[in-house]
Amino acid sequence: MQRLLLASTLLISSACWAQGPGERPLPFEFSAYSVGFPSASTENDGDVSQDNYGFNFSYRQPLNQQWLVRYQLDYEYSSFDFDRSRLFGGRLDSWDSKQQLGAGVSFVRPSRDGLTWFIAPRVQWAYADNASFSDGFGYGLLAAATYPVSDTLTLGFGGGYFNDPYDVSVIPVLLVKWQITDKLRLDNPFEPGFSGPGGLELSYAFNPFWEFGLGTAYRAQRFAVEQGSVEIENPLTFLRGTYSNPDNWRLSGYLGYRSDGKMKVHGQFEASQDLDAEAAFGAIFTYNF
Repeated sequence: MQRLLLASTLLISSACWAQGPGERPLPFEFSAYSVGFPSASTENDGDVSQDNYGFNFSYRQPLNQQWLVRYQLDYEYSSFDFDRSRLFGGRLDSWDSKQQLGAGVSFVRPSRDGLTWFIAPRVQWAYADNASFSDGFGYGLLAAATYPVSDTLTLGFGGGYFNDPYDVSVIPVLLVKWQITDKLRLDNPFEPGFSGPGGLELSYAFNPFWEFGLGTAYRAQRFAVEQGSVEIENPLTFLRGTYSNPDNWRLSGYLGYRSDGKMKVHGQFEASQDLDAEAAFGAIFTYNF
C-alpha cells in the first residue's frame, strides 16, 4: 500500500468536517483525474516518467444522531517508463505499470462544544505488473480531532498508523481550516489526484465560479514489486485553477513543480536514488449528486 493512504484518509475527513453546521451536502461524489510527471533524471543519468489515471467514488450519510459516516472506493493506474540498466545498476526488475485499489470508511462525531472526532480505517492493494495482487496488500488507521479556535479558524491534530509492504510507520497529522477573509482561505488541499490533501493550500475565490490556489504537499507512493517494494517521494509545489458549475460539477487544472525527491527499494535489497526536480501537471473532474 502507498503512503498516499495518508492523503486518502485526510480527504475523507476534510470533506466531512469542511461542511458547516446547517449545510446538507449531496451524498455522492465522483472524481476522475489524470496526473503526469514527464521525466525525472536520476543520479546515474537515467530518466523515470510516470502518468497516473484514477477515480474516486464516495458516499456519506448520517449513521445515527451522533455519528456521520463516509464510504470511499478509489482506483489508480500508473504507467512508467525508465531504463532498467541505469536504475540501481540493473539489479531491480523492470515493470511497465502499477495499479492501486483502495477502500475506506470514516466516522465523524461532532459534539456540542465544537470538538469533532474522526476515525478512518482503510485497506489498499498497490502492486506493479511484476507482482501479485496479494503482494500489494496494506492497511492503516487515521484518528484525529478538530476544534474551532474562533469563528474563522479550526485546527485539528491526530496520527496515522500505516502497515505497508516491507514497512510500518506512524505519522502525525495536522488539519487546518482558516477563513482569513471572505475570499481568502488556508486549509488542506481538498481534491485527490495531483497533490492529495496531505499539505497546505492558500486559495482565493475570485468570484462564485472561479477559485485559484497556491499550495505545497508531500506525496509518497509505495507499491509492491517482485520480491520487494518501491517507494517514490514527491514533494510538490503547485498552482490550481478551479471552475465550479452551478450544476454540481467542477473542473480543476494543476501546474506543479516537484522538488528533488527519492526513489527507494525495500525487500530484495535496500537502495535509494535521488530524483531531480521536474515539472508536473494534472486535471480533475468532480461531480456531486
